[in-house]
Amino acid sequence: MSATPQSPLDPARFCAMMTQSYENRIPADVRTIIAAEAITPLGPKPHIVDLGCGPGLWLRDVAALRPDATLAGYDRDAKMLEAARGLGLKKAKWQSADVGAADFALKPDSCDVIAAHFFFHFFADPRRLLATMHDALRVGGSFVMTGWVRSSMADFADFWVTARTAIESSSAQAAPTDDPEAFCYQRFAEFNRYTLDDIRWLLGRHGFSVRRDAMYTKNFAYLIAGIA
Repeated sequence: MSATPQSPLDPARFCAMMTQSYENRIPADVRTIIAAEAITPLGPKPHIVDLGCGPGLWLRDVAALRPDATLAGYDRDAKMLEAARGLGLKKAKWQSADVGAADFALKPDSCDVIAAHFFFHFFADPRRLLATMHDALRVGGSFVMTGWVRSSMADFADFWVTARTAIESSSAQAAPTDDPEAFCYQRFAEFNRYTLDDIRWLLGRHGFSVRRDAMYTKNFAYLIAGIA
């Protein structure tokens, strides 16, 4: 059984939602911090991987910053990969894969950066994934994460009401659900699985050393870690 759940949304709708919400989920100031800490300092021709890459927008931004980099995005959603391929990134390979599957692997000592954006919360048991990432990262490389961390139900519900309004203003197709309150009740436990302290602890147990992290909204955090 896969470690990552199927999306309850229509694939086209989910892809549209992820595209329209990108700037709110990973705002420019957070992307700038990640770039300065983990992308810009890399040596020539780095290899950068995005797990659960969605429509490929983060790797698009990385490609603009580091045109010498080779890029790999993994996702199991065909609509997401179709959108990513439509970006026309010449040095990117978009691969259909369930990162939570038992047979998912990355070549050891092959990656300079591994990213997981709005993805880590899906894993009730992330031990295998963390071990895979640890083995794949080169010395001096970085694990980069942005995503959901535990908040109150009130804050979670407030986010979805605000997000729905913002997303629908750009594309009604991208609205997260026809009943955002029901979505909050149904998905609260999954999206609020870990605190930032929990993630630090998990990384420490698997040989990572956190270099920088912070909450940037009541619901979202970023984290940059290397090999301890």
